[in-house]
Amino acid sequence: MILAKDNAKGGLLADGLSEAHGDDSLASPNLDDKKNGVASALAIMDDLEANASSLMSRLLADHALRDVRRLNGDSIPGCIPIERNALLGFKEGLKDPTNRLSSWVDDDYCTWEGVACDNRTGHVAKLDLRNPHPFSYTGDPPYDKWSLGGKILTELGDLCKLQHLDLSIINISKKLHEFDEVFTGCIRNSLETLDMRYTQLSGYLPDSLGDFRMLKSLYLSDNSISGSLPESIRRLSALEELDLSFNELNGTILESLGRLMELVSLDLYSNILEGVMSEEHFANLTKLNHLSLSENQLILNLGPDWIPPFQLQALYISSCKLGPRFPAWLRMQENITDLDMSSTGISDTLPDWFWRSFSQIHRLDISSNGITGSVPDLIDFINLEYFNLSSNYLEGLLPNFNCSTIGLRVDLSNNSFSRVIHPDIGKRISHLSYLSLSKNKLSGEISLSFCQLNSFLLDLSENLLFGELPNCWNHSLNIIVMDFSSNNLLGSIPLSICSLPNLESLHLSNNNLSGELPLSLKSCRRLVTLDLGQNGFTDGIPIWIGGSLLSLKILSLRSNKLVGNIPPNLSRLSALQILALANNNLSGNIPSRFGKFNAMKVLQKTYETILDNHNGTSEDNMQVTIKGIEIGYSILLPLVVAMDLSDNNLSEMIPEELTSLFGLMSLNLSENHLTGEITEKIRLADSKTKVWSYLSDHDLKLLESDNEEEEVTEVPEGEVHAEEIISLVCGDQAAEDAASAHPSIVIVLSDPDDVGVSYAHDGA
Repeated sequence: MILAKDNAKGGLLADGLSEAHGDDSLASPNLDDKKNGVASALAIMDDLEANASSLMSRLLADHALRDVRRLNGDSIPGCIPIERNALLGFKEGLKDPTNRLSSWVDDDYCTWEGVACDNRTGHVAKLDLRNPHPFSYTGDPPYDKWSLGGKILTELGDLCKLQHLDLSIINISKKLHEFDEVFTGCIRNSLETLDMRYTQLSGYLPDSLGDFRMLKSLYLSDNSISGSLPESIRRLSALEELDLSFNELNGTILESLGRLMELVSLDLYSNILEGVMSEEHFANLTKLNHLSLSENQLILNLGPDWIPPFQLQALYISSCKLGPRFPAWLRMQENITDLDMSSTGISDTLPDWFWRSFSQIHRLDISSNGITGSVPDLIDFINLEYFNLSSNYLEGLLPNFNCSTIGLRVDLSNNSFSRVIHPDIGKRISHLSYLSLSKNKLSGEISLSFCQLNSFLLDLSENLLFGELPNCWNHSLNIIVMDFSSNNLLGSIPLSICSLPNLESLHLSNNNLSGELPLSLKSCRRLVTLDLGQNGFTDGIPIWIGGSLLSLKILSLRSNKLVGNIPPNLSRLSALQILALANNNLSGNIPSRFGKFNAMKVLQKTYETILDNHNGTSEDNMQVTIKGIEIGYSILLPLVVAMDLSDNNLSEMIPEELTSLFGLMSLNLSENHLTGEITEKIRLADSKTKVWSYLSDHDLKLLESDNEEEEVTEVPEGEVHAEEIISLVCGDQAAEDAASAHPSIVIVLSDPDDVGVSYAHDGA
């Protein structure tokens, strides 16, 4: 019988036993009258054993038995020397920065932190040393601050009755196959649960894993385990849960995996597995209800007449090769609540039975395929939480959703939905938390009902919308990202937009907006991105931008009709990474204070995006001009550091202070009236990073550089992978980092002689 040592369960047991004693406290038994104590404990035990049908009664009976043994002076089953020595030997190999194991000194190891014993025998049954503070605010495991760490010594294998071992989120940093001496101990005959997630393990899965005949749950996710799945895994006949996700496993999946007849959950998400999985792999998995194979290179060869032996609740097969036909066997899966078939190569029409079969679904993602057809109204989908049909060829009217669904995230972007958006759409879906309808053929005006949305993100970009922006945003309290770019909107920016208290990203570029930049924008103090480029805004750049919008990382006012000097106090925007003021009528000099942009002084290496801290799924995006070409950046935007002041009427000399902006990846000052010399100090970034600098002008004299090896690399024409572009812009290491995070992103470049550059994505 396993007794947990956490406060909640301990308190429950104490309360129950106190009630049985008719006393409010059980902190320590009264030993003054030994005979009375023994009699009392035995009476309680007899009474509880008579009603031992409940688990609580059994637990209380076990406690009473311990009391009897203690009162009689019997040895306490918690002092088995070989197991105490095994625990102390295990402790010797650990680093304990917060002194979590300070209790590991008493004789009764059953009272030690993280140890639970079988109360009848005294054997160690459970060892739970997982990190009590699993994730920091950054989302990374805080190994150094809270976690145990160090070596796992062979003494652990001497805990012959250990059933549950949890070492998750601690810093082991060892090759998994080096645990053979532990795994070959007697622990292999008893262990039922092994949890070593987030432990920085590497190496390969040892054959000795197959000797754990009692093992029911094996969790090794989020490590760096490589190699192939060992044949010995088929011997884990009791295995119910197998989680090897987020590792570097490669090779094929053996058909013998299908012999694990007790398997309920199989998670191989995000590895490098390849090859074909056929019906034989699943033939005996009758109890399977959770299958995750996403982000591998697997081919699912399942015939159209195949009848699965299981009933799944969750199926994740994103990036596996499944198409081109829509899988007919899904029709027989009546219990699915989570389905992700994104990027599976399906190029077929959505069958009618699909919507009838999955009306109870919670999360559905069939994005980034070639699926055609229309989407019916989804009023009956009352459990829907996440709905992603983006990047397909769907057409017709937008579907209606159940208006009572709270927190629903909907992404229908990059399709061919058309016609006028229903004027009451905002009322019908007011509880959505995320709505993206970008890159469709939707027309009409942006109705007042959109102001009733409570979503974090509202994206209507790249449609055929026209008219003025509604001025009714006073009660849209949750909006963080608003993107109406690339439509045919006109008029001015409504005053109520900056009554949005949480607005961090505002995209209104590539429209026909005009007038002065309204003073109301001064209230948008949380703005991180302000993209108003390619409109018809007039007058000067307001001074209050540098005084009020201090959180800005991206400021784009390019391609407007702005005049006057560049305000020097823009340099107060210490977080600014992208400053785009090109193609206006700005005059005067480049402020020398521009050398004080702190974020431009260092190379950016993080991938934080606007909704990272809000449980969203959006990446910020905008057009960035580099090497005279507009490139649409989305996922890679946080890496970009650029300043573009080209195509204005700027004059005088280039301030030498710009040479301190070592993080710049692109500096474009061309098409101005600048004079003087370009010193070789304007090298940008470091020598290992390829950068693009455009300063050429007939009044400038370029001083020769001592570095004859440095070359300017041309942008390739046609379709290239994103890492190639990042390598050109940000350097090889940044390319490798981004490729690792998003290996399938593709940027499509048009002819370099053209002005526009578009990009395609795979929905990652």
